[in-house]
Amino acid sequence: MKQVRISDQVLDFLRHLPPEPKARVRAALRDLSDLKGDIRELEHPLDGFCRLRVHQFRVILRIHSTQVDCIFIERRSIVYEIFESMVLD
Repeated sequence: MKQVRISDQVLDFLRHLPPEPKARVRAALRDLSDLKGDIRELEHPLDGFCRLRVHQFRVILRIHSTQVDCIFIERRSIVYEIFESMVLD
């Protein structure tokens, strides 16, 4: 079982979601301690990161030996562009 750490960006994003999507994302984040969910490794230029798919949202993760860092969340249509610009700048 891994510790799940959630960034301020993810927490802030969750605060602004309607109840149903918020509940889905929160449940998916809880399951991350056992690495459950639709998790995939990302390709270049985002090597080293993974994504968790939760309905129309994607959570960008970094998985370590004892913890999972939830770094960024956004809608699927724009998440990779925004995150890539943040990481590469």
